[in-house]
Formats: sequence, structure tokens, C-alpha cells
Amino acid sequence: MNHRPSRTAARVAVVLALFTVVLLVALPAAASAQTTFTLFVGSSAHAPLAVIIEQQNEDTLYIESPEWETKPFYEAPYYSIRVGHGEWDVELIHDKMYLMNTPPEVQHFEVSHGYNLLLLNHRRGNGPFTWRTGLGLVAAHPESTVRGEGLGYGQGILKGFYIGGPAGQVAATYTRDLLGPLYLTAEAKATLAWAKVPVYNGHATVPHLAAHLLAGVGVRLW
Repeated sequence: MNHRPSRTAARVAVVLALFTVVLLVALPAAASAQTTFTLFVGSSAHAPLAVIIEQQNEDTLYIESPEWETKPFYEAPYYSIRVGHGEWDVELIHDKMYLMNTPPEVQHFEVSHGYNLLLLNHRRGNGPFTWRTGLGLVAAHPESTVRGEGLGYGQGILKGFYIGGPAGQVAATYTRDLLGPLYLTAEAKATLAWAKVPVYNGHATVPHLAAHLLAGVGVRLW
């Protein structure tokens, strides 16, 4: 597998640029609202929701109790980036899913570069404790070998990225001022999503229900 950090950086730049334009131009906010940027690290745990793999001229594979690992610091790391203005923010959660209990027909399966959740969030609360609800979509980068045929390895932004389906989250956040415009934050969240991603000569349906714990540092820009 060929994961190059430059690809991840390019994807993050494109996604944040697009969603920041939507946030700052299309959404109303009070004139005194602050713009913030926050970077998180953390990890996630995924519920064993059934995975379905369908290929042409082959029997459908049902993985009823998939065992997922996040491997948050392996290769492309788990992270979240959030840009906010007033009560609204946009967020990219770079979640990762490695299937550990593959059946004999599946030699390798992961959505680790990643199972990206692109969300528009609404924040409530003004004290150190706030909470968010968000809706958006999945942008997935799968890599798999099914029945001896691989797909997705080494593919770049255009070929390796797929819009998979809808996504949402609820999150509770604690924020504490650090120095000047800087602040520290910790967050617990639950995410729910659904994605259909390609495999060789077919596709896989990969639902997602996960709990996340994150810690980050942010800055109030203006």
C-alpha cells in the first residue's frame, strides 16, 4: 500500500476550502461572531454492523459481525479538523476502519484513508460545555482484495475518493482557554453513516456507527 502524506494534505486543503466558503458566505452569523480553527487527535470504536459485498457473477458475501480496528496512529492518522464561525462550523473527521475478521473470500478490506465524514454542525451553549449536531456525507477511500483481486491501492484523489452516502453526529465538547487566542478542547461524539464503496467488479455496503474520544488545540482567528 502506498499512503503518501501529500495526498492527505491535498485532500484536507480542498475539502476545508470548499466548506469554509459555504460556512462564511452562505450561512448567516452575528457581526460579533468569532471564527475558530481546531485540530483534534483521538480514536474511535465501531459497532459490528453487517457488511455486504456484491460482485458480478459471484455469490453475495455477508459479514454479519465485522470486527473493526481504527489504528489511529498507523499510516495516515485519525484526526478531525473544524472551522467555525458563530454557532456554525464545518468539520472533517478522518476516521479509519480496518476489517480484522475477514472471511476466506476477502484477503484484505479497509476504509482507512479514510472513512471521512464531512459535516456541517450547529453548536449550542456558550460556556465551557457545548454540544453539536451535524449532518453531511461520507467521502471514503477504500482498499480491498476480494477473491484475489485488489482495488484502490495507491489511487490518488480523483480515482481513490468516493462519495459514499449520508452521515451525522452528536457531540459534547469541553473548552478551556490556554493563552491569548489559543484554547484546549476535549470532545466525545457519536457518528452514524452509510457508505457504498467499490470493490473489484462490484461494491461493498459499509454502515458505520461509532463512538469517538478526541482532544485538540484551537485558535480564535478574528
